[in-house]
Amino acid sequence: QETVGGAGLRFYVSDKPTMLFALQGGVIVRGGDAFSPHIGAIWNQWRVAVNFDSNFSQFKNASNRLGGPEIHVTYIFSKVPAGNYCPICPTFL
Repeated sequence: QETVGGAGLRFYVSDKPTMLFALQGGVIVRGGDAFSPHIGAIWNQWRVAVNFDSNFSQFKNASNRLGGPEIHVTYIFSKVPAGNYCPICPTFL
């Protein structure tokens, strides 16, 4: 069993419907084993982030405690429109 926790912040530079831009950062910690700080940006449907995965446990065979950088690039093809996807069924009222 392992315990994982994290926290992050997002700062919206522009949240207009035609121009969404935000900066974000945070850290994820795996209890007694590893931590991973990250920074990133959101631009409309693009999400880009960089993090550095580092471990500090006795398990050093895989990474020799050096960790490594990771880059994430995501594109969201469409947005789901807001709506009521769980309408109330009058049969069960």
